Amino acid sequence: EKQPCQGARGWLVPSAKWCGVQRERTAGGAGAPRPAAEMADSRKFGTEVWIALAVYLGLLLLLLVYAAVLRCIRARSTAPKENSLVEHFLAGRNLGPIALGFSVSASMFSGYTVVGLPAEAYSKGFSAWRWVGSCTFITIVYMAYAPRMQWLSRVRGHDSLCYYIKDRYGIAQQHRDPLHWLMVIVLLVPCFIYLCAQFDAFGNTISTLTGGAVTPVIGAVGLAALIAVFEILGGLHVVALTDVVQGVVLVAGAMLILISMDIHFEGLPAISKKLEVLDPSLVQVMDGAQGLSWAEFWIGVGVQRALFPDYPHRAMAASSQKSLRVGMAILALSPFLVQVPLLFFGIIGRVHHPDLENPKEIFTLVVLDIIYSDMFGKVVGSIMMAACLAAIMSTADSVLMVVSQIVTLDIIRPILEAIAAKRSSHSASEVASAPPASPSAASEPGKVPPFAVPAAAAAGTGPPKTGGCLVISSRIVTVIAAGVCIPVVESNIDLSFMIQFQSAIIAQTLPTIVLALYWRGMHKGAAIAGLLVGVSSGVALVGNEVPGGILISLAGNIIATITVACTFPRFAAPTSEKHAEALLHIFWRKPSSSLPIQEFGDVKGLGVAPPPYLEPVKSRWGLMILAMALPWLALPLYRQSGTIDLYLSGSPLWAVTAVVVLLLTHFLLLYIIACHWKDKTEFAYRADLPPSVIGGGSHEGSLVSAGTAGAGGESALAHAAADMFHSHSAHGEHGGSSSEHVASIRGELQELRNEMMKQSSAQSNIMREAVREEINALFA
Repeated sequence: EKQPCQGARGWLVPSAKWCGVQRERTAGGAGAPRPAAEMADSRKFGTEVWIALAVYLGLLLLLLVYAAVLRCIRARSTAPKENSLVEHFLAGRNLGPIALGFSVSASMFSGYTVVGLPAEAYSKGFSAWRWVGSCTFITIVYMAYAPRMQWLSRVRGHDSLCYYIKDRYGIAQQHRDPLHWLMVIVLLVPCFIYLCAQFDAFGNTISTLTGGAVTPVIGAVGLAALIAVFEILGGLHVVALTDVVQGVVLVAGAMLILISMDIHFEGLPAISKKLEVLDPSLVQVMDGAQGLSWAEFWIGVGVQRALFPDYPHRAMAASSQKSLRVGMAILALSPFLVQVPLLFFGIIGRVHHPDLENPKEIFTLVVLDIIYSDMFGKVVGSIMMAACLAAIMSTADSVLMVVSQIVTLDIIRPILEAIAAKRSSHSASEVASAPPASPSAASEPGKVPPFAVPAAAAAGTGPPKTGGCLVISSRIVTVIAAGVCIPVVESNIDLSFMIQFQSAIIAQTLPTIVLALYWRGMHKGAAIAGLLVGVSSGVALVGNEVPGGILISLAGNIIATITVACTFPRFAAPTSEKHAEALLHIFWRKPSSSLPIQEFGDVKGLGVAPPPYLEPVKSRWGLMILAMALPWLALPLYRQSGTIDLYLSGSPLWAVTAVVVLLLTHFLLLYIIACHWKDKTEFAYRADLPPSVIGGGSHEGSLVSAGTAGAGGESALAHAAADMFHSHSAHGEHGGSSSEHVASIRGELQELRNEMMKQSSAQSNIMREAVREEINALFA
């Protein structure tokens, strides 16, 4: 028995040459020991693998062509320059349920899952099923904020996570605000490290598949060219469509191991018995230290992955709450189709390749065993290898899209807006100081003085026209970001060490993003304090390998955030009328009484977006708490650690119990999604309207606000926002006429709504039209 030679950088597989002879296979395996010379030629990936990869890449290219044609058709029917950024980064806010569900699921399962989970199972046995619990908390955190963020991004026109931060915290000038730049750093640095890791994994995988004929750098160049073309030509729409193909391939490649265990190996019961003889700790009931590692892994990975920028952006891109619900259901089911079977690669590999120095090679070694068993094994193994590349590519294209979005919309755009505002101010001052135009010039119809500036631009309130420039910038950023990752593959940077800080950094955005959706008392000072405490302590604790470091830092962040917010509540007051209008959309139980959407009932004909009628986090919050508590029952605290448990179909009973408990938790989450996440009405989105129709937002995709600018020049929402802002700024001195006007309209609308509710079902349609006419008359 000899172990295989160390592979290139120890990523996925050993080099093509083997030392000594192969371990003799047991019953159900293939063949007797063969000499090293024969093994050196035979233990390579054959033509069948390249055929499978060619078919897989061909499907991706067909989807690219389809998405590019569809994008051109949609561009002709809308204003390209106005909606191009939303079309590129958010798929025009039209991402359907299947594409959304597979996109978030495929992005969750990166190369770390396909390589890391089998490697952990190789080293630690059945305790590697802790990975499933991390997906439980990813789903819970995502359910906590995605419904509200989808609605709020539509109503307020958010096109990036940092623009939500700007609108929510009343940031007037992003290029000068410390919270904005702190969020950019906290989001961008982990994303870039994660992106480099995907390029590194892909390059070394391709190098191994070709037996070293293609270097890792060339493989990384191929990945950069492929996903850059996808994102430049198709944007998020084609990325989501390719994620559907990649998700299907990934599920198929993982599930096929359940068949191969009996056909190409000796079956799970025999493998587990041999595993017990080889190393009893791999099947024993785990101890308290491993239980703590499960807890930290669940919270750290669950929180940070659900808050990774691609997840909020997918929520913003969802076409409706229904699409988001279906996508969330797919996300809840996916770990049992991918992560549960992936453990068996490591278990099988530990029996058949027991002396590996680098466990990360075990996935491909098992795939090689399957390929060189029989013809069916060649087909199965080829799909498995394609699944590995699909996991890497699905994460790489999503993260590259996020990096491009952050750099373009949150770094370049604020700078361009500041430059445009400065030029507008300078032009306005020139107009003010210029001599008056001659009467003859002013009287000529259609003639404009040479230095005339539009009123909105002169006042500094109109959005700068930077859409076309930003579209070009996003393409350039995509190419540069992909290109910068290529040298990392050849460098000696320890990405495995750097990736440890990913959870410690991203998880700290939990209060800043999620808490701010429901609590108006959350203000900018509290967000900055929490981020500084959480990030600094998290990096220090994780860097020094303190057990539970992520949990400690996140707890410190939450305590600091709430303490500062409650100690200085005056900082939560709106800083402008626009900020006051944004705060009207922040609520817990029900919308503010000043928010017109509360008064309308059925708003389908009005084009107004109501918030979800039921949201998982607040409609049945007791069930959400139960869902967060149930996974802890998966820890085998009821069993004595170190004992050998009974086997159930080849798996230790404690491990099967853990998976069953997690499965029941996910069934509870599916019940919450189906029964306690509802829209009261269906409504039409109006993406063709100018972005200023609601709150003066400067970005695309806004919705029509209730009571759009009537004869008085203000909507009911604008009245409420102005009243809220002036009441704070005047320390309780309210604007009387505005408040009375809003109260009067609100009272009349409530009377009309009550009258409609009293009518029979046969008369409801007629009454609804009458109410709409009365509402239009009121606002006219």
